[in-house]
Amino acid sequence: MIFYLQSLILAAFAVFLFQRGGSIRGAHLLMILAWLFGVSLIYFFYGPVGQLAFYQNDQRIHWAIVSSGYSSSDLGTGFDRFNSLRVPYTLPALLLTKLGFDVTVSLKFVSLCCALATMTVVEKFLESESQKFAVLSFWLVAGPSLTFFSILALRETMMVLLVVLLAFGRYQAGKPIYLIGLILLKPHLGASVIFGQVWGWVFSKTPRHWHLSATLLSCVAPVLLGSISFAAGNYFLYGTSFNLDQGLILKEQIVKVFSGFVGLQFLTVAYQTVEFSVSSLLLIRARFPEIVVVPLLFLIACTFVTPRHSQLRLGTLASFVFFSAISSGTEFMSFRQSLSFMPVMGVLAILTFSEIRGTAEPSVKRSST
Repeated sequence: MIFYLQSLILAAFAVFLFQRGGSIRGAHLLMILAWLFGVSLIYFFYGPVGQLAFYQNDQRIHWAIVSSGYSSSDLGTGFDRFNSLRVPYTLPALLLTKLGFDVTVSLKFVSLCCALATMTVVEKFLESESQKFAVLSFWLVAGPSLTFFSILALRETMMVLLVVLLAFGRYQAGKPIYLIGLILLKPHLGASVIFGQVWGWVFSKTPRHWHLSATLLSCVAPVLLGSISFAAGNYFLYGTSFNLDQGLILKEQIVKVFSGFVGLQFLTVAYQTVEFSVSSLLLIRARFPEIVVVPLLFLIACTFVTPRHSQLRLGTLASFVFFSAISSGTEFMSFRQSLSFMPVMGVLAILTFSEIRGTAEPSVKRSST
């Protein structure tokens, strides 16, 4: 009963935090209600221990970090310990536990706040671009997937928020802080964002008629660079041999990387690392079709030349491919790797197709007169 009561209190607090002008947007309210229902339902069926294994057992790692107050000896030493603490995500939850809240519900509340903050940033950015935030917009920026991850004690929603803030945040002075937070949560994701920003800036200087070539290069070159970075990272951090296996660009690796665009990462890794059956994973994608649709729409959007956002599109594409290439060096590729970029992809797809429609309408009007 205490868990349910604490969940209700935190849900009410979320409503207070994310209201604008004395009222809360419908999408935010639905996410909060879904969170309250979801965390309660998981607790009811799985209990206080079993809930940490629901969907992804990484939740147990976060629970152990917060429960031990950063004193657990299981977190390793040196760089491993520094990275494993995941301070940006676990520290707010630790502070909530000091107020008497349950560890798991505290972690899940942090996940909820990050998901809600992501929707707020996206909504404000679309409004600044004269775009109405509608039901389709919520779906295209991975709102349902974010809502699902908000009911889990995982760092994914915070990584999504930081990537979105780096792409669309209004306060330039805060971006170094967002980047540091991202590096603390997942170093190679932070490196991928930096790579994409540099890549987008470089190719923003190229002539417009080179756009398709730049897009194709953004799909291929980061695979090569990601492979080298993965090998170099293991060499410098863990002292392993600088091994690029059978070559710099392997057919298997390219398939792994671009499986992310159709949400089929689980078909490209060893079956021992997949926790669900193929039919279950396909069912998840049927329930959350944005997993497949949003990356594909974004990839199509990248082929168009528009007056605005070309630099951000190419940079996001390069970041995603580079990050996927690094992740493909492990056997733990999943939809979670794509989620960090999906709201940015969705927003850029919305803006690109809106620009195309806006330029097409005057032509139609002229031809009809």
